[in-house]
Amino acid sequence: MFTKYDIRMLADDNRIFQREGIRKLARLGFTKEHKKAARIIEQVALSEEQFGELLLFIYESPAEMEDDVRQWMDDNPELVKAWSKTGWF
Repeated sequence: MFTKYDIRMLADDNRIFQREGIRKLARLGFTKEHKKAARIIEQVALSEEQFGELLLFIYESPAEMEDDVRQWMDDNPELVKAWSKTGWF
């Protein structure tokens, strides 16, 4: 979205968005309840530009979000490979 539209970040008192990208995104208690999923999420890292491209891809696509994410992952194999070095998929 950031790549197509003139969007600016609002104040971020919780420091979720940082210069190097999103640092955390889950509700309280998620890690304790979903340990495996939390471990997977910890490995995923997107720059602001990559995150914006993914959001735009999903927003503009008529397909289901899950299909969009799979397609985006197929289109970005090196990035996904870097995440998967831990063997989580």
